[in-house]
Amino acid sequence: MLHIAQFVEGYFKHQSERKIIYDACIYNNDKFSPIRLRRVIPNRPFIDQDPIDKRMEAVLNAKSSTTITMLAAMDMHLDAINCKNSETMLRSFWTALEALFFEADVTAGERENAKYCVLHIVQKTYLLKQFRQIYFLLHKAITEDAFWQDFCENNFESFVISFMKCEADSEDFRKITAHLSQSPLLRSRIYWFRKSLSSKKDVLQKIKKHFEKVSWHIDRIYRTRNLITHAGLSMPYIDEILFNLHNYFDYVINYLLCMIENGEFTHSVSSAVFEAKNDNAIHESVLASDGDFSEENWMLMLFGPDQHIIGYNFEIDLCVDCE
Repeated sequence: MLHIAQFVEGYFKHQSERKIIYDACIYNNDKFSPIRLRRVIPNRPFIDQDPIDKRMEAVLNAKSSTTITMLAAMDMHLDAINCKNSETMLRSFWTALEALFFEADVTAGERENAKYCVLHIVQKTYLLKQFRQIYFLLHKAITEDAFWQDFCENNFESFVISFMKCEADSEDFRKITAHLSQSPLLRSRIYWFRKSLSSKKDVLQKIKKHFEKVSWHIDRIYRTRNLITHAGLSMPYIDEILFNLHNYFDYVINYLLCMIENGEFTHSVSSAVFEAKNDNAIHESVLASDGDFSEENWMLMLFGPDQHIIGYNFEIDLCVDCE
């Protein structure tokens, strides 16, 4: 149980098992100059312990092979966090990602199997994660209770509906941005985000473009991993590649955690991937069909046919204070 506690803390808080020095000094002209070496995967001390305990309790009580697969992958995640250089860390994280999908499709190659599975899970939660993050950022930027009482009820689903009711160039939307004078980047971000959701065609174009980008990016990660492993090369952009590979691993684990936490039985990771693939296909189909884009069908058009996904709370919701 001690080892489980170690790799669970390693996953949620990025706390390494052994001491790794990130502070150093440069000696020059009889002086010591302190420097700070940036961690590629930073610690997350702001993660609240209570939701971690609840999620792990749900995982340990779940009677499926998904639990064993997730715990093994979290253990590999700790091994990667403990690595002392980016090259070894990249190889270790890729191995952890492959371990999640070992039984998803035994006929596919390692890269194609991991790519296929990550693509469908990341794609299913793409717009939901964007809405969740905007919801979180707006709550941090706008602290007046009167605004939130007038804008929406105190829950995420009502926020989505209220946000979609405000078209990007409308007076109602300007009432939101009027509260963001101190946050110009957030103001611009929510404007263009709402603009990209103006119609079913826009939403379909947005998610297809995202699918293509993630596909290309996973290929790039795999090529970099091969150059490091088989040619002994180190790329100048490896830290960025490593950071994003870790994010993909996080996306998958968070998705599985949310499924289990919401009481959805999943026999295995492969069944979760199969479900995500089917949901994505239905989502694209309804977006491509004729019909209205209105309050009556916004949840379906934005998040697909899975009615439970709106209740998924991802890592952003575990934050106590991200400042």
